[in-house]
Amino acid sequence: MRITYRQKGHKEYWEDRWSKLNADEPMSNPSSYPLSYALLASENSKGQILEAGCGGGRLLRYFHAAGNRVVGFDYIHSIVAKLKQCDTSLQVHTADVTRLPYRTGSFGTVLAFGLLHNLPLESAQAGLQEMSRVLVTGGKICVSYRADNLQNWINDFITGPTGSGWLSHIVANMRVSGSEFHKMNLRIDELQELIKGVGLQIEN
Repeated sequence: MRITYRQKGHKEYWEDRWSKLNADEPMSNPSSYPLSYALLASENSKGQILEAGCGGGRLLRYFHAAGNRVVGFDYIHSIVAKLKQCDTSLQVHTADVTRLPYRTGSFGTVLAFGLLHNLPLESAQAGLQEMSRVLVTGGKICVSYRADNLQNWINDFITGPTGSGWLSHIVANMRVSGSEFHKMNLRIDELQELIKGVGLQIEN
């Protein structure tokens, strides 16, 4: 396990990032990431689709436009407000994945791309447990995760915790005062352990 740190607090970082961006257009290429995986996971879905951490809404808007029953949520209210503004018919909410406001067994598929690695381990466990709770029996959860590998290590080293390069990265790794959690990178065995630890089975 390798943790990346930044100088901004986690929520402050994402509030700042989403405040500068508009809502996404719906995805259009079914063979591209993450839509290809979302389509595979939701094939023959037994109920509604939930997108956890929907961000700018590129997946949410795709499934909505295709006529699927889909609900999205994000932790950052500003991007949720932008999504509602661009399409008032979207079902999208501000929510915390560790305390979901949905009934048990409400969804046939839960999609979570680029979400769990933004949480400390205990919160990621709680998030997976909540996603499992709102899933119908036999439903599927599809998640993506930042791997603890050379590619991501180089990326973090170059960008650094404040985007200013290798020196700030070294400072962050020294855990100086003011360094804040940004994301958690797991090896594949650690990710498997996290998933199985909350009682989920891995399909692939």
